[in-house]
Amino acid sequence: MNQKIKRFDKLQNSLDYIFDWNPQFLREIKGKLKLKKIIATAAAAVFTQLFIVISFLGRLPDNDLELVSYNKHSRYCTGALKEAYSDSYDSALCYQDMHSHWIINWQLFWFDIFVTLSIIGTALLLVLGTFLLVKNIVAEQKKGTLNLVRISPQSASNILLGKILGVPILLYFFIVLAIPLHTVAALKAGIPLHLYIAFDLAIIASCGFFYSLGLLLSFVIPKSINAWVCAIAITLFISFSSILNTYRYVFNTTILDWLFIFNPNNLILYLGKATGIAYHHFNYFNYTDILSYNPGKSNIVESIFLSDLLFYGQALWQNIALGISLVIANYCLWTYWIWQGLKRRFYNPENTIISKKQSYWITAYFVFIALGFSLQDKTLNSYESIGLLQFAIFIFLLCLTFALTPQRQTLHDWARYRHQMKKDGNILWRELILGEKSPSTVAVAINALIATLYIAPAYLFFFYEDKAPSCVFSPYESIAVVLGDLIFSMSIIILFSAIAQLILLCRGKHKVAQALITTISLSLSLPFFIKITDIFIHDYPVAWLLSSFPLGTINNITLSTLFMATVGQWIAITLVSLQITRKLRQAGRSQTYKIVNGK
Repeated sequence: MNQKIKRFDKLQNSLDYIFDWNPQFLREIKGKLKLKKIIATAAAAVFTQLFIVISFLGRLPDNDLELVSYNKHSRYCTGALKEAYSDSYDSALCYQDMHSHWIINWQLFWFDIFVTLSIIGTALLLVLGTFLLVKNIVAEQKKGTLNLVRISPQSASNILLGKILGVPILLYFFIVLAIPLHTVAALKAGIPLHLYIAFDLAIIASCGFFYSLGLLLSFVIPKSINAWVCAIAITLFISFSSILNTYRYVFNTTILDWLFIFNPNNLILYLGKATGIAYHHFNYFNYTDILSYNPGKSNIVESIFLSDLLFYGQALWQNIALGISLVIANYCLWTYWIWQGLKRRFYNPENTIISKKQSYWITAYFVFIALGFSLQDKTLNSYESIGLLQFAIFIFLLCLTFALTPQRQTLHDWARYRHQMKKDGNILWRELILGEKSPSTVAVAINALIATLYIAPAYLFFFYEDKAPSCVFSPYESIAVVLGDLIFSMSIIILFSAIAQLILLCRGKHKVAQALITTISLSLSLPFFIKITDIFIHDYPVAWLLSSFPLGTINNITLSTLFMATVGQWIAITLVSLQITRKLRQAGRSQTYKIVNGK
């Protein structure tokens, strides 16, 4: 009896330590860990696993010995693939041993169970988990209870971590109950234990990334965010990238390849490669070969894996352990930057998402990674990679503009009381580059300069004479045009940043939405208009220089045209900047000055 009491006391002390460490976690699970909910979750987990196992057992050949073995076909048989029109792809002939037992490919059987459990578990964790978190934050913001949490002595990290651990607690319980079957399936499929553990760690890292991103969105746009929007967006991303990874997608060494390592499901086929199972078994989405069957041509297509990825010309993902480690590192680093924004916006919703100093590091990292996935294969069309890279940087810097732009009242207070700051804070250039409450235009220009200085040498290296656009330019002129186009596209970012800053300085409601709609309209409306009205690039090349796709007109402009367009662009930037300065000066005048002078 005394031993039982001691064990109970130890358990109680452990629970007290956990709850003292994170009271927010205790607050979240109090309303969720009810007996009825726990029993229902356990029943759902057991039923789901039984259903999956029984479904796969039903795909095995039956024991009807009256049927001739060569008339039996199954995915899990070991004979040759069926060479006739078949209702199911990957259907192999079945054979029996000397004891009339079917010879089954149990490794593939267990691997398919592992894949099914992994896909279901990942979808539930990422989609449903993010949905629950965003819904919880939005509900607390509407009720006002989140303000009470903010004034508690807990740190922002503890509160947010408590929500991540506590809100989806029943979902975690469901996943934990599936771990035994998932582990058995992985080991019987021949997946090495260390790779299986690495895969689970990658899923945990992906949950941290998507949960943190969902929380940040709920703090940035609390009135407009919808939990269903986040869930649908994640579902579409995971589905699209998973299908592409198994459906003859060819990695073009562009920045789009980077997106594939944000989907943990793409690691499943990566693990399948380590099992030694034949490649044709992984064509889960290869439906075209069934519909267009050609008896004279093999329908088996080798699947594509992350091992085909290149990063600065190095096939780092060919080593599975190193590849999974890089995926985890990618999740962790971006989660770190997201948490910087979470902690800033949690206590003060008026703060910018990130500081200017942080933005310079984030831009350097983004450009480093983006260029690493671009312009790798010298046999590919360089313009495709360049165009995608510049468009990705354009979108990134546009998002950075809104992440760095303070609220209107914050800018007015900065303009009015800046002269009362300390000596270091009263230095204008320092405030514009590093200040928390100053306008963002200079900081965006510095970020654009960082991207330009890093990318420009790469253009010189990857731009070859045989890739020169038609015969308009000599190779040297072509290089000059591409570099000029890079500078021009960065200037567009600065112009759009200045326009967004000017809109946010004006009076009225929903200024953030107006600035966002205006910049998106300016960047996308012109190309769509040209496409709809069948106006070709070579007819109006200057028009494309005013959009976010200036590279589309590279074959149809002259260096003088590009120079004049750049000059015009900087004139526009100067005019908008002068207008911003005028408004800030007006905001900086004291109320007494305005009354006396009638201004």
